Amino acid sequence: MTFSFIMQNYPTFFQEFFEHFNLEKTNFDEFFIHSSDNFSKQKLYERLNLNFIQDNILKNYGNTTINKLPLELASYTGGGDKQIFLGSFGTGITLNACSLKINFDKLQSFIKVV
Repeated sequence: MTFSFIMQNYPTFFQEFFEHFNLEKTNFDEFFIHSSDNFSKQKLYERLNLNFIQDNILKNYGNTTINKLPLELASYTGGGDKQIFLGSFGTGITLNACSLKINFDKLQSFIKVV
């Protein structure tokens, strides 16, 4: 039921977020969208017309029931200034989105995943 809800509603929320803030997907370097498994993530990325890449956080840490966005940011291998999108959703039927410009060289200098 949650999967169906997300697949039906997150794409509309995503599009409205970009329209409301007058943002273009092509201006973003990375999209970090929480998903508890690769199947759900792949299907959501397809619905959002985004390029899907195998989720290494899921591969390295397993199926996560918590929001894994902090792990994704800490594990990102790109450096320099990046325009990123952070997105998540919860079983409480919450949809979240955030657009940030982050300098990953500075961020990664003080974060260590153990």
